[in-house]
Amino acid sequence: MSFPIDTEFHEIGHKILGDIVISVEKAEEQGASNGLKRSQEMTVLTLHGLLHLLGYTHQQGTQERIEMQDIEASLLKDLNLPSGGLMSR
Repeated sequence: MSFPIDTEFHEIGHKILGDIVISVEKAEEQGASNGLKRSQEMTVLTLHGLLHLLGYTHQQGTQERIEMQDIEASLLKDLNLPSGGLMSR
């Protein structure tokens, strides 16, 4: 799950997007059912949460869903992870 904060720290030039919370137990369970190690599944979940913090959504039938799927698949490929990711589960 991701929780946007959208806070800027002007004095240091950084912006905090928010928090990502991952259940290790759920990641292990999901990873096992998808043929991934827990660490791989946690990477997929972190990437997915980060895309949400960047403003992407995946409501069924929207252009944003397709865009988010494409970005997620490309990044997973770059990380040598199966391109199925969360969006196609």
